[in-house]
Amino acid sequence: MKITEKQIKDYHAQAERSLQRRIEKDYPEVFKVDLWDKWLVDDTVPEWMGFYKKENNRLIGLDSTSRWYEEEPNTDPNNCLRNKPATHEQILEKLSKEAVKRGYKEGNHKCLSGSTVAGEKTGFEYYLDTNNLYFNRNRIFNKGTWAAIAEPVYEWQYVYRNQSNAYQVSMGFLYKQKRF
Repeated sequence: MKITEKQIKDYHAQAERSLQRRIEKDYPEVFKVDLWDKWLVDDTVPEWMGFYKKENNRLIGLDSTSRWYEEEPNTDPNNCLRNKPATHEQILEKLSKEAVKRGYKEGNHKCLSGSTVAGEKTGFEYYLDTNNLYFNRNRIFNKGTWAAIAEPVYEWQYVYRNQSNAYQVSMGFLYKQKRF
């Protein structure tokens, strides 16, 4: 009698942790997870978090000194035994810290979804299924791309009389895009 994949997973779900590890060792092909297109962490290097993009063979993320990087990987993420999928909390924490380090704050960035939502104070939100990070309901990170930060470097305001002889105020800002 041949045991099916469904039976293995059923036994695994009902087993104690020590027996689960034995089942995972005996049937690795059933429990193998493809690590491409997922955020990964490494317990031996807590600052590191990487995302291997299969589409264009790129590795993006935070290196061992918590600096953002993008490079062509020299290994397959499935071949490194230390790589494991990051939890939602780990991703949110690390991407939020990176966003703060980059200088994201209310109103100083162009939302990647096209329209900017003003006034909502929801903080950082991360959506695992789409790999998007939002700040106050504005998408600032989309699958490896950060939204542009525009810092006001010059502001002006003047008052004048319009054609109907009423006072009118004109205000403006000159923005400079922040580079990384």
